[in-house]
Amino acid sequence: MDRETAIRQNFDYFQGVVGSLMEGHAGQYALLHASAVIDIFPRPIEALEAGCKKFADGLFSVQKVIDRPLDLGFISYGSGERTTD
Repeated sequence: MDRETAIRQNFDYFQGVVGSLMEGHAGQYALLHASAVIDIFPRPIEALEAGCKKFADGLFSVQKVIDRPLDLGFISYGSGERTTD
């Protein structure tokens, strides 16, 4: 699977579960991999560091647990080239 496809799948999955995460994790950062929430972190850099350590292939993403879409810059798109299309 290529990076763009993995990140899009993670985002689609996240949109479906973000509501259930809001109660206990609002404002925190979810590390996503293979359409699953791997862990929740208080700061985005912690989620990014964990993703880099656990997933050397870079097929992970980080999303802020909020009830509206938020562009986290390159963190939203995982590692590598950022795209907005």
